[in-house]
Amino acid sequence: MSAVCTVLYIEDNSINMTLMQIILGQLDGVEMAHAEDGETGIAMATDLRPAVILMDINLPGIDGLEVTRRLCAAQETRDIPIYAISADTSPHSIQQAIEAGCRDFIGKPFDVRSLMDLVSSHCHA
Repeated sequence: MSAVCTVLYIEDNSINMTLMQIILGQLDGVEMAHAEDGETGIAMATDLRPAVILMDINLPGIDGLEVTRRLCAAQETRDIPIYAISADTSPHSIQQAIEAGCRDFIGKPFDVRSLMDLVSSHCHA
């Protein structure tokens, strides 16, 4: 039996969270953990050390950009790849996400196959 690969999805919208659970549920050996706000996401990232983090930008409390900055600054989590996911695909928003420390920006609506390939590349490397 292969090891389970954890993906942390930090997202406050329950419909988006359910959709991601369905998508990632199609990948063998991948388990999705979920945080509804940035503070919880930081704690979960520190505890779980996921293979990859999918980060919504518009979160209640501290936004996804600040969560990313904090995760990138912490020794325990700085090597975890973070991908921003947002419907706001303006060049400014994409630039902000990259400058905060995200590896890349995934615009909504996203291509399901591409997302699955991205997660697989981190989980089955």
